[in-house]
Amino acid sequence: MEKPFSAYQGGDRYVFVCYAHGDADSVYPEIAWLNDYGVNVWYDEGISPGHEWREELATAIQGCERVLFFVSPNSVDSEHCRRELNFAQEENRQVVAIHLEPTEVPAGLRLGLNNRQAIFKHELSDEEYRKRLIRAANAGAMPASEATLPPPTSSSRRGLVPAAVVLAVGIVAAAIWWSSAQEPSPVDAETVAELEPDEPTSREVLHNSIAVLPFDNLSLDPENGFFAAGIHEEVLNQLTKIKDLSVIARTTMLRYAETDKTVPEIGVELNVGAVMEGSVRYAGDRVRITAQLIDAASGAHLWSEAYEENLEDIFGIQLAIATKIAKTLEAEFTPSEQTRIATRLTDNPVAYAHYLRAVSSWGNYAPTGPMHEAIDAAIALDPQFGSAFAFKAFLHAIEAIAGPAFAGPDFDVNDQRRFASLARDYALRALAIDSAQARAHWSLGWTHTLNREWEASQQSFERAYELDPNDYIVLNGAAWASLNRGDIDIGIQRMARSVALNPGDFANQGNYLGFLVWCERWEDAKRQAGIMTTLAPAASVPFDILAEVASFLGDSEGVRTNAAMAEERSDLPSPGLANAYRRIGDEANARRIFDASNVDASNVPDNPKTYNSLTKTVMYMAIEEHEVALEHLEHAVDDGFLWAVARDLHYLSHHPRFDPLRPYPKFQELVRKAGLPLDHE
Repeated sequence: MEKPFSAYQGGDRYVFVCYAHGDADSVYPEIAWLNDYGVNVWYDEGISPGHEWREELATAIQGCERVLFFVSPNSVDSEHCRRELNFAQEENRQVVAIHLEPTEVPAGLRLGLNNRQAIFKHELSDEEYRKRLIRAANAGAMPASEATLPPPTSSSRRGLVPAAVVLAVGIVAAAIWWSSAQEPSPVDAETVAELEPDEPTSREVLHNSIAVLPFDNLSLDPENGFFAAGIHEEVLNQLTKIKDLSVIARTTMLRYAETDKTVPEIGVELNVGAVMEGSVRYAGDRVRITAQLIDAASGAHLWSEAYEENLEDIFGIQLAIATKIAKTLEAEFTPSEQTRIATRLTDNPVAYAHYLRAVSSWGNYAPTGPMHEAIDAAIALDPQFGSAFAFKAFLHAIEAIAGPAFAGPDFDVNDQRRFASLARDYALRALAIDSAQARAHWSLGWTHTLNREWEASQQSFERAYELDPNDYIVLNGAAWASLNRGDIDIGIQRMARSVALNPGDFANQGNYLGFLVWCERWEDAKRQAGIMTTLAPAASVPFDILAEVASFLGDSEGVRTNAAMAEERSDLPSPGLANAYRRIGDEANARRIFDASNVDASNVPDNPKTYNSLTKTVMYMAIEEHEVALEHLEHAVDDGFLWAVARDLHYLSHHPRFDPLRPYPKFQELVRKAGLPLDHE
């Protein structure tokens, strides 16, 4: 069969295709399809006459992003394929098996293949197979909505279609607890434009995407400013319920509240196809909302509308806006989604106003006390207000997992357990009223995590994702659930989707960075850390992680360069840097950081804002006092305060971060203990 195209020869990312020549009739249509979608594909057609075959083949494998192995009876018997796969594994290149037909894979070959990521073409519909194939080729970069793939088009823009790139400092610290904790620097809209790496496809527009700018407040009473902010939040919340839309999160959009940027500029920065502007006027019991949808590429107005109703009819306005947007963007808007958006959250307009005051206050580490007061007032007026109970559960879950950011350094394990218990109670009350409350399921997921109820945690996060796959917070929980059960590519896809929908949030970007490190995706982690240095140039954490990644790759110069950048930005001794130095054999610098930390001083308090038991664990690992490190790790596991310790030991004990401790029997015992519920006797 004639070769469908010339194999890729260039400097961008590409996939290497391993196949048996006898399968050309089956394989060539598949790689031609990938090529038409803009994926760079190298296959052995690319070896020029006169070149030494083995050398050029090895070079191609060394330079590829990943290997696609097309499995068939011919390929599993092929000595050439076996040599290619063995070399790919020696070079730490990920191999994805694509089974073209039912094939018995020899045991020796199965050892080198990750069956969790395998694609079985003969067991899937054509549409599902295509989705998985393009996702495999793109390292997980596929819209989380998994909408129908558009027809492929030949394009001069080659390169793997990239994954477009939490809520509070506690989640970032949990994701990257080996480094020093530091609150992010303020970020404005000027930096959001620079978040993406300068790659040819970095401006690819998100599927059916929209950015909703903060609504102007036209109310005569300035005290009603919360209402415009609350309506903006609720419009976003309703739009995320349409699974075929991509909606940029409020956290990022608030950075554009005072911007002078044009709509096309905003569209380019956020990779969206449309931008909505609006205003709100609230007086008495009357609400007037104006909205206009603008094409992000041209700046042309697609439609504009004004709505004026009594406050009790606000839900009809939200449905009308959502319907208009979905129709204009040609997004699928299912009857069940229409019903969810049209459903009244409450029949009490005053309760709804209190609810809007609460939800409009969330973000930027705002104190939760006033939000609780407003939401309690809403619940008092309407005890059947399910969304109010769900938001209350959400607040308590945040307080439980990120307490020091809200309660200060005196926050302790008793506070954590109290907040977790409240989150569970309010989530269950919300779900008793309305079982489709995604944030309530998400809150339950975290309470289960805090109590080490791992299976229940997975179920809650997945249920939240089923209900609202466009909520960036829900996506975070679902991503960790995927990683924990071994679906690494799906987890990365979900986390990348979260960042694409909320690119201006440092904590969200940091959670993705920590996620990539736990997945051992070193090159992706380096790119993500680079993005974060643009987002918050004064933050030390990205440079901490760059140094750590360099240490895993054996890059001594990279460790020293990035460690110096980190230490310029923070005077807090970093356990991550100490261990990075240890890995490259620089005992002097590892000891220097350990001594500066003073972690072994008797007067060092054991709380999350200074040197807790986990920090002590990692610090003692840096100077190779492993038995002392294990004593502190045991304290962390037994105490239960540092919830990420148990999760990471239970699911990720194979990670190279734990290499120094893994040979010790006590470490294996702590892994076993971390898998048990917190109240287990």
